[in-house]
Order: sequence, then C-alpha cells, then structure tokens
Amino acid sequence: MIEYAMAVEVDQRVRVQAAPERVWRALTDPGDLQRWLFPSAVADVREGGSWRFTFPHWPSARGLHHPALNFGGPIVELVPGHVLAVQFEPPYWGVLRFELTADRDGSDLRVTQRGFEGNEEWLADFRGGWGSFNDRLALLCETGEVATARLLEGTRAVARAMEPGELAGALAQLAPRQLAVRPYWYADAGRITLVLPGVAAAGGFEARHEQPCNALCLALPAGADLTAARASLERSLPRRGWTAAGPLRAAVDPAHPEAGCELALPYRPAVDLAEPEPFVRAFERAFCAPGRAAAAAYFAPRGALALAGGPHPRPVDTPLFRLPSGAVARFWRLRLGGDGALTADWEGGGWTAGRNRGTSTWTFAEDGRIDRLVLRFDPAVPRMVAA
Repeated sequence: MIEYAMAVEVDQRVRVQAAPERVWRALTDPGDLQRWLFPSAVADVREGGSWRFTFPHWPSARGLHHPALNFGGPIVELVPGHVLAVQFEPPYWGVLRFELTADRDGSDLRVTQRGFEGNEEWLADFRGGWGSFNDRLALLCETGEVATARLLEGTRAVARAMEPGELAGALAQLAPRQLAVRPYWYADAGRITLVLPGVAAAGGFEARHEQPCNALCLALPAGADLTAARASLERSLPRRGWTAAGPLRAAVDPAHPEAGCELALPYRPAVDLAEPEPFVRAFERAFCAPGRAAAAAYFAPRGALALAGGPHPRPVDTPLFRLPSGAVARFWRLRLGGDGALTADWEGGGWTAGRNRGTSTWTFAEDGRIDRLVLRFDPAVPRMVAA
C-alpha cells in the first residue's frame, strides 16, 4: 500500500533553466512581477520594504466567488540574490518565502507558505495558485515570454505532408492568400505536416477535421530559439500536472513572418503517483474547480491518474451526476492499493445541509476507465445525508 499525506502548507520546487540572477530579477523587479504574477504587483525589495499584489475577482477552487483580494505585506527576511520572505497581512496569514540556489546550469527555486493551521480549506487555492505562478515565472525566465493555456476549437481543415525542406516554399505560396486563421505545422516521423485551419479545400491538400484540444501556447518574436522554447514548454507540462496530448504546433502568418510565431503544445491531465505533490494539486483542482470542461478519467498501467471535473466536482462516468453546482470536495490521504484501487479521505461542503466527510474508493476497468466508485460517509458528522 502506497500512502501520501498532505502537509498543512505550500512547499513547492521548480527548476528553472536560467541563471539565478535572472530568476531573482523576476522575483523582485516590478516589471517582471507584473508579467508572471499580476499587473497589480508592486515590490520595494530592501530591508524594511514590501512585496504585494492584488488578486482580481475570481472563482476559487472551493467554488466561491471572491472580490479582489490584496495579498502580501512587509519583507521579513532578505538575502539578496537568495532569499525573499513576505509576511502576509490580515485578514490573510502566513509567511511566503522564496529560496533561490544555483543548480548546475540553471536555478532551483523553492516556494513555501506556512501558517494555514485553522484555515486548511484554503490550501487547494494556494497550492494550485503558486503551482501555476511558479511555472509562469520559469517560462518567463527561460523564454522571455509567458505561456497561456487555452482551448483550441475544432474546425474543418486541410493538411499536407512534406519534407522539412519544402516548408519554406509552401509558406511563401500561402503569403498572398487571405487566410482567416494562421496555418500551423508539426513534425511527424521525420516529415512536416502543414495544416490550414478553417479551409475546406486546397490543391495538394487533404481534407480533415481538427478536433478541439487544450493547448499551452507561447507567442515568440521572430528569430527566437524554437528548440529552447519547445524544451521549456515540455518542462512546463509536468509542473502543471499535464502531459502532452499531441505534437507541438508552430503557427505563423505567411504574409508577415517578421511578426514571429506561436507554439502550441496540446495537453491532457496526467500525474505520476511517484510525485505526490503534483498529484495532490491536480487531484484537488480537478474536483474543486466548478465550470472546468468535462474530460475522461483514466488510470494508466504505470500509475498515472487524472480526474477532470465538470460543472459539478465529480469524475466522469460515475453515478454522481446530480450534485449541486456549489458542491466541493477536498481529498487528503491518497492510498494506492496493490489491486489498483485508489482510496482517499475527503471532506465536502455544499452537497447537503451540513458538511460531509468520509472515504472514497475507485476501482478501474481494464481499459483504464472508472468502473466503480464507493462513497463511505462518516456517521459521526451531524446532519449527514448521502448524496
């Protein structure tokens, strides 16, 4: 039996393929902070200084809609180039601490925030938030840009496979055309496939339908190192609890190549149980974020588990299809048994008149989909009603 317990704190590490001086600048320079954190971020990094930002109106991981929130406060520990710690001011709590060290040809950044005792229900928000922000910081330091996750809509398209040396000529031929959507290309088995989205027919191209997909997108200026940018995007996916769901796409306007290009890496949720902290964060996000697009749950032979919640905090393909829209659940002790069954302790709110808690066990079919979900409610909780 493998068991992981969630500590009452945020404690995350990110390796950045950039010099410590570059990462320190991203933590302390207001211009950089406003790119990877929020446009509201301000910093006066010195003894007696402060570090603050305003979180705009947002739907939280607990299903609540908050007004703008002001975070940060005075700097309580400062070792220039190495340590920055900020005491959050009331009504919030805890000390946010960044610790930076050199790591071979890059940097190791550790981000901790402690002081959640009595406020454990906020952990899903803070863990997921800092996980996302840390990744944005890493991408900024590595590429000079910040990536955006977005849904690429399905559409009709045409495609043509070619040798790599033919791509430049094919793009030049497209330059005079008025294309509503930028073409993109991707590598496949040593060849290049050029795709024209939104086009019904074109000479030398085969018709196809582009399926919708989630993708991590990075806009780059002309002349950028695409190989390094690709490596940065690929490092980003596991930090976010994702894995690649298709080849990297590169899109460009053939009429204006000087405008640069956009890389898009399709992804799907996937977390390895050998790395419990990303697993916990992805598990919480999947169950606690109402409004997230529904996706299949799967269980891979090597232990990868992903659960994507829809408008209700539930895995797909389970009987729980009538939970109230405001229902939330948080999962604590995650145990993977030798028989492949997953068990978790949970606490929920918004399901019934009172708060619920208990344990859940998932078993999986041979094709990896959820076969059965068993909920066990704690009879000691007053006003307990099984959903």
